[in-house]
Amino acid sequence: MVNDSGRTSTRRRMPAAERRSQIVNAAKKMFVRYGYSGTRTRHIAEAAGVTEAVLYQHFPSKEALFEDAIVSVLTKIRSDILMHTRAVAEAALRGDLEETKEAEGELYDIIDNFLPELGAALYSDPGYGRTFYAQHFLPRMRRMATSHSSSFVAGQDDNAAEISRYVISAIYGMNLGYALHAHFGKGEVSKERAVHEISTILSGGIGG
Repeated sequence: MVNDSGRTSTRRRMPAAERRSQIVNAAKKMFVRYGYSGTRTRHIAEAAGVTEAVLYQHFPSKEALFEDAIVSVLTKIRSDILMHTRAVAEAALRGDLEETKEAEGELYDIIDNFLPELGAALYSDPGYGRTFYAQHFLPRMRRMATSHSSSFVAGQDDNAAEISRYVISAIYGMNLGYALHAHFGKGEVSKERAVHEISTILSGGIGG
């Protein structure tokens, strides 16, 4: 490439991994803003600063790009949700309100931060949302509850494991519900209020 001074300059060729990451980041923003159906690959390419042909060199379809930009994020964050949900349950089981609030605040932040991706996956397109919920979201949440259901209920009752799964599911569900309400309820619920109410319920119910 020749610049205005007549000297030859070279443009750095972006490594494939870096280019792919650039496309994924642009796609995430577009999917969150416009949903699956409302996003076109040419718009993603424009946002990423590449041609549509270059985009297809990295991803064979819009669905594949959606999987990488949105679904994979939800999959990767599952381990963090598991760890922090367990921490909340264990603190509540001990009846320690302050410790429960601390753990609960961290869990709430994680769930609150992934709401944009979750919204894009579940609500941007009704057909895709139902498929995603049935094939990805619900099975993973069930596995989450099952894999971390031990040691939350005292005693050797045969129903302890089943009760524990309900506890894990309830903790996740309450946080998701409060976070959704905080996003769409015009500021009716703050993080502080959500954390306080959930922690109080859990400490009084499980720990009591």
